[in-house]
Amino acid sequence: MKKFVIAVTGGTVVLVGIAMIILPGPAFIVIPAGLALLATEFLWARRALCKCQNIAVETKRRAKHWWPFGRNAENVEPQADAKSESPSPQPPCHQEKH
Repeated sequence: MKKFVIAVTGGTVVLVGIAMIILPGPAFIVIPAGLALLATEFLWARRALCKCQNIAVETKRRAKHWWPFGRNAENVEPQADAKSESPSPQPPCHQEKH
């Protein structure tokens, strides 16, 4: 019964989030919230939520590099070679749990 209630609730939240892609609303918050509900019971939802987290971490990293106010005040000029940077840390869902 618990799994059914979570499936219906989480599925409804995800569907509302998908509708918010077209309609006005914070779809980028609602869809991961629905996936988080579903991830408590379903492995496929946990994997989808992990992909969302990875996309969010990568987007944040790229935005900090691209946006001039995300850099240090002393280093306002963009870096010539982006590959020379140290590798970004692993996303949260791929880190090993101790």
